[in-house]
Amino acid sequence: MAGKFNGAVPAPSVEHGYHFHFGNVEKKINSTKAFDYSVLKDEERCDFKKPTSMEHPVIYCTINSINISPQWNYCQCEETKSFYWITDITTLRANIWQISLSIDPLATYRDTILKTKAFIEYGFNSDASGAQFRLQDARQNVARKPTVSSSEVDTCPGTISASGCYVLSAVGKNGLQAYALSRTQLATLLKLLSTTWLAETAAMVKWEVALPQFMNNLLFGGNATENIRSCIWIPVDDGLVGTGGGLITLGQFDTGITAPVVSANSNKVHVVDIPIPWPAEDWKRMNCQIQLYVPFIGVVGIPVDQCNDAASVTVITAFSFIDGGVSVKIQAGDYTVYTGSTNISSPYGIGSSNYDPGKGLGAAVTAVGAAMTFGGGRFAGAAVAGMSALGGAFTDGAVGGAVGQAAAQAIQPITQSVGSLTGASQVYLPLKAKLTLLYYPPIDDPGYQGLYGYPVMRVATPVEGYCKTRDFSCQPVGAMPDEIAYINRCMDAGVFIE
Repeated sequence: MAGKFNGAVPAPSVEHGYHFHFGNVEKKINSTKAFDYSVLKDEERCDFKKPTSMEHPVIYCTINSINISPQWNYCQCEETKSFYWITDITTLRANIWQISLSIDPLATYRDTILKTKAFIEYGFNSDASGAQFRLQDARQNVARKPTVSSSEVDTCPGTISASGCYVLSAVGKNGLQAYALSRTQLATLLKLLSTTWLAETAAMVKWEVALPQFMNNLLFGGNATENIRSCIWIPVDDGLVGTGGGLITLGQFDTGITAPVVSANSNKVHVVDIPIPWPAEDWKRMNCQIQLYVPFIGVVGIPVDQCNDAASVTVITAFSFIDGGVSVKIQAGDYTVYTGSTNISSPYGIGSSNYDPGKGLGAAVTAVGAAMTFGGGRFAGAAVAGMSALGGAFTDGAVGGAVGQAAAQAIQPITQSVGSLTGASQVYLPLKAKLTLLYYPPIDDPGYQGLYGYPVMRVATPVEGYCKTRDFSCQPVGAMPDEIAYINRCMDAGVFIE
């Protein structure tokens, strides 16, 4: 039994007498909030005369309650410094009340909880150093419809031209060279290669006049098409391609056409920054998706966690005009987000000719051989001298017949083609790189974060505010095992540190 101490009865020893301070408080059930005696104004002196638990004690008080019954919900034991929830108040008879208590471990062992290091999942979002923790808050719902923002820049060096230019690679007197030709220059070259000796010498009657021209075209002009390695069309203004001027030679055949020489120095590298239109700071950036359209490459997905601290994305584009190759490197800060390559060239069919170097050379040898044979050897020196002294030898029927037969074999119309004719359709797509950011804003963001804090995911000690831990384990002095287990469960479920 316990009664209100009024000084009439000698105070018993502390072993049997305890002071309980009662009152009504506002407190969350999952809170470490503790109260001092000034808040718990009603004091009762209790003498335990019956067996009772100190974790869930039952005490009896004599309280004059003519007007109203006790309305307390919380109390503290002064001697043990323990806090209790009042779970039940029962009237036994007039002015005699039974009060059932249950210990509040979160408030009782608050100091130990605040000193315990633990893995904190949610709570504060910065420490004493001011470090920010940008972690996505998986507890919050996000809007179904994103907020879309974008930015775009030109990543191409110079003018992309619909007419473009032609890059011809050929072996000539200066080795393997590449030349940048306009459409007009290419047409002139094709016309030159397709002109036959027969058309040029149709008006010539005498073989001694026609044969040197025929041999020149046959041995040099026919061989020219074999020395063309490739011809591509690229959709770039020809003013960007090539430097200086070089005479186009195909083998030993001098075309007489001059065009800019395309070399490694002609390649271009273009570096540009695309700003990231971040809609939010801190962990909310993790609610974003970023897509980057790169001309000639396609759409590249950029992981947000790899560019969270970057204000922009850098696109490095390298153009090779020799083969039409385009290589792209995308980076956010020092982190490489993407590398890739493609080709913007279109192989152009070229090399039409009436000369077959294999057959033509054989026919020429036959023709010269016939002349030498029927001339008794006197035409050998003349042949070496350019065959200008053949004179009337071709009036001989046998010789003329041999030459005519060989010439007819040499000029059979044939077609030699290097490459094909295909399109480069990607040049008609947008030529500006465009970064698109989709942001899914959290629902009820300010109210929720203000109450439940931010994701932390680091080892620290709890601070004021909401705190949720993982595998919390404290060791308060004097706590019972079930009290420690209760604290650990509460901290892992989420507790308001107050």
